[in-house]
Amino acid sequence: MRVKIFIFLLCFSVKAAEAKITIFACEPEWASLAHEIVGNKAQIVTGTSPMENVANVRVSNGLLKAIRSADMVFCSGGGLEAKWLTRAINESDNVAARTNSEALFLISGDIARSEKVLPRAHLNPYNIALVATEFTRRIKLLDAINSSFYQTSYEKFSVKWQNSIKLWEKAAEPLKGMRVVISDDSWLDLTRWLGLNIAAKIETKKSFIKNNQSLNEIVLELKNNPAEAIIFANYEDKKAIFWLSEKTKTRVILLPFTVGGAANSSDLFSLFATTINLLLTDCSKSLCPKLAIVPAKKY
Repeated sequence: MRVKIFIFLLCFSVKAAEAKITIFACEPEWASLAHEIVGNKAQIVTGTSPMENVANVRVSNGLLKAIRSADMVFCSGGGLEAKWLTRAINESDNVAARTNSEALFLISGDIARSEKVLPRAHLNPYNIALVATEFTRRIKLLDAINSSFYQTSYEKFSVKWQNSIKLWEKAAEPLKGMRVVISDDSWLDLTRWLGLNIAAKIETKKSFIKNNQSLNEIVLELKNNPAEAIIFANYEDKKAIFWLSEKTKTRVILLPFTVGGAANSSDLFSLFATTINLLLTDCSKSLCPKLAIVPAKKY
């Protein structure tokens, strides 16, 4: 009997050791960051696709199932997922996210910065570094058995990330002062980090009449003081963007915005390298006389 009990306990301990915790990441950028830290020690489920507006997500049975089994919910916060995340957590009856503050990581509310935290702050790599530190602290608490693995992964990532930031900033120097048009505040962290000037913002959320008035005003502004480019993401409404491009003869640049949002953006490192490369390649020779293309494979 003792032998049978011992075998049972041994099998149970082996299965327990092999069991992986599950991380539900609302956005692809946070799923990618989580993967950098946890490797194969945890299962990561992404709640939205790179082509999707994460503010408007349908609460499906699949989404509820994914959140129900999550040991950690890892999202941008700041009201970005307000329409669906709280409802999904409640309806899925995820006890961990509802009762354990460490298991619900809403970045905008939990990362302290001297300036206002934007809902999608991932396009400034310094914010990624802050989030990585806090994520590691939490995941070590939630999965103590793999704590040393997570710490080692974090330290390797941190060194690689800081070195990459230096390379990106050096390569992006010619972009400082580049005038761009945006249609969403989610681009603000990128423009601030790279030193881009916002020539205009397309207010797509206005009424039809006000939107047309705003676009006509932007046309006049850009004819007097042209922009180098209109930047946009795959998930954005492109009708007004291409209309404005045609009226003002301003080039449009599709940027990845998040991991997987365009070609050559399969992780956070290639996301930033590709973003800078696209901006450098498309900027005018008068603004960017020396193109410093960033080799994505180097990261």
